[in-house]
Amino acid sequence: MGRRLAIILLMIVLALSVTACGRPRKVMPIDMEKAQIDLSEYCKRLPSAQDVGQMYLYDVNSDGVEELCTSVDFGVENIRTAIVVYDVYNGIYYTLSSEYVSYTISRIDRGRLIVYEDEEIKGTIVIEGKYLVFVADKK
Repeated sequence: MGRRLAIILLMIVLALSVTACGRPRKVMPIDMEKAQIDLSEYCKRLPSAQDVGQMYLYDVNSDGVEELCTSVDFGVENIRTAIVVYDVYNGIYYTLSSEYVSYTISRIDRGRLIVYEDEEIKGTIVIEGKYLVFVADKK
């Protein structure tokens, strides 16, 4: 009986370690509550940062592990919004910001992070090399 139970438990663990698209999922012990606090503190240290928005879990770099994503308002006279992504697994922060453009996270829809550039251009974000990049939807 013990061996059968061990085999069943192993099968369950293996089944849970595969994502919906069939790629192996990285297994790691991450304290997401601490990660949220770390991301919030990081955002507040940005120059002229104000409000930190809602946080989302989304696999921005397609490595099988979800990153923590948020929007943060910054600026003094010309208030803009930036997106900050925390790759918790690798301990890396990415920021998408501009002096003249705001980037905001709207929601996750059908497994896709919906982002707006200046509340007009819909798209998403990806990590390319060392940079967080906005990718507009094709019209």
